[in-house]
Amino acid sequence: MAAPLILCASQEANSVAYQFRTTNVKVFSIEEALFHVFHNWKQTADDFTGREFITWVGESLNLSYYASRIQELSSAESFSERLLPFLSLTGYYGPEDLSDLKAQLREWENRLEWERLKERADFSLSSGEPSKAAALYKRALAYDRNAELLNNAGVAHMQMEMYAEAVRYIKEAAEMCGDAPPVRILQNYAEAAIYAHDFGLAENLIEAVKREAPAHEAMCLTGELLAEAGKPHEAVECIKAAIALNPEKNSVYRLSDLYCRMRKYDMALETLQSIKERDKSFYTRQAEAQAMSQNVPAAIKSIEKALLGDSYSVELWRLLAGYHRMDYDLIKAQSAVTKALAIDPTDGRARLESARIQKAQGKTRDYQAALHEILQGFKRKYREAFE
Repeated sequence: MAAPLILCASQEANSVAYQFRTTNVKVFSIEEALFHVFHNWKQTADDFTGREFITWVGESLNLSYYASRIQELSSAESFSERLLPFLSLTGYYGPEDLSDLKAQLREWENRLEWERLKERADFSLSSGEPSKAAALYKRALAYDRNAELLNNAGVAHMQMEMYAEAVRYIKEAAEMCGDAPPVRILQNYAEAAIYAHDFGLAENLIEAVKREAPAHEAMCLTGELLAEAGKPHEAVECIKAAIALNPEKNSVYRLSDLYCRMRKYDMALETLQSIKERDKSFYTRQAEAQAMSQNVPAAIKSIEKALLGDSYSVELWRLLAGYHRMDYDLIKAQSAVTKALAIDPTDGRARLESARIQKAQGKTRDYQAALHEILQGFKRKYREAFE
């Protein structure tokens, strides 16, 4: 017997997408939204009963009945009382489809609140959104203050270049572990101390890392310390020695970055050639060194190679836009930044690049308006992370 035909809730064409905030996925129908939430319910927890989503359902899809039903669900006390009725709204999913999900929800809701927040924060951190991750880690820490949360919060702040805050978080994480903190926490603590320029603390921590980690990892940290302390040539020799012990790519990247800081761009590019895995990280670093050496066309080609492997990367399209702008090709720059913003309209760095292109095009008023809007967005994100 054939499966019953399920008609779409809306019979009208719709060109206005809703973009989920954490996953950045765009949907054009309520069925697409149901499918995405069903398969990504942890990441979309704050979306499907949010004001923006409800407005989209009511106004863009012209489904006022479903919008009002979702509005009612938003006041439900538990997450399962919101999610399961939402997925059942249109008949797209039936009781049999949701039986396994019900079991998963029971298990998930029995976990502590901080674990759920940490899971979402870890996802944001791995997606390159440290400010969003920092806000979620802070919320999680209000429920439980443990070493894992504190360490990850410190890493998020390091990625935001807020090194004093990173030291504070990771120090507390290490102290919670007593006399034997995990080596991963010690390494993060040492790195945060280096970039916070607390060199005495960093030296002590590196000594502790030496006792627990492979020799090349401690040597890389020593090289970072020497570089931050204004001893770049000694730093180079130290990281070279680490690579001789173990030529893993992160050590090679550190040496290449150090050569760039020393303005030895040819040496940076030569160092990168030892990397066999030519992925996004390789091509972005290669492009940076090429651009710094005034070879912008080569940088553009490197980013284009990276895009062959990840065409949905906001970062790569943004970088390509910037290099085209530096190469005075504003048409291609505009095209690239438009693609970046199509993937994530809220990305601050892509919006800043768009503003720079407007300035280069002589659109001074548009540039100033864009800068004002971006600044307000940064302020909102800062309040979200630290209030």
